[in-house]
Amino acid sequence: MRWLSAMKWLPFDKTLLCTLLFFDLLLLVFSNVGAREVDPERSVLVQFKSSVSDPGGILSGWSSDGAGHHCSWFGVLCDMNYRVVGLNVSGGRGGGGVERLWMEFREIGGKLSPLIGKLSGLRVLSMPFNGFTGEIPVEILGLKSLQVIDLEGNLITGILPVGIGELRGLRVLNLGFNRIFGEIPGSLSKCVELEVLNLAGNQLNGSIPAFIGSFSKLRGLYLSLNH
Repeated sequence: MRWLSAMKWLPFDKTLLCTLLFFDLLLLVFSNVGAREVDPERSVLVQFKSSVSDPGGILSGWSSDGAGHHCSWFGVLCDMNYRVVGLNVSGGRGGGGVERLWMEFREIGGKLSPLIGKLSGLRVLSMPFNGFTGEIPVEILGLKSLQVIDLEGNLITGILPVGIGELRGLRVLNLGFNRIFGEIPGSLSKCVELEVLNLAGNQLNGSIPAFIGSFSKLRGLYLSLNH
């Protein structure tokens, strides 16, 4: 069935998403003081860095050799107990010409690592406009505290996992402009806290699920440019 490019819902608003992300991340920054270090998470971050390509050295400060506390690393946000609760690393995909070449230098790539699933307190996963490939790891879907998933503008493939419905506290799901195919799973109906849902620019097919109309908190919906 054909996808609608316009609905009774408000179109997806990047300003809204950025505002939600900003307040989430700001809250986490101001709580980034505390008593003890969680060393295993430092190790996870170092392993994650090793698993990706990083031609621009965006993650150059992520090191196991004493390069500061991991909560002070670029893109890493922690709570008062030094648990990692946010990863915010935006790339630069989307330009053209010389600008495009420069932006590609300013992105990280490779398969989206299941190592992220070891950051059990993660609330915000924001890595848009990078070069991540492959499917969304099932390990990420086990992060019960996740409120924001922003992976817009990557090269993610596969179906939208059924396990997405287990993220009951999810407020922002932004997977726009990837290579995700198949239908929207019925399990997404469990994500009743959703405020922003962006699945535009993928290869999804089928009809728009009726349950989306029951998302009372939804303020931004964008499903255009699919099959």
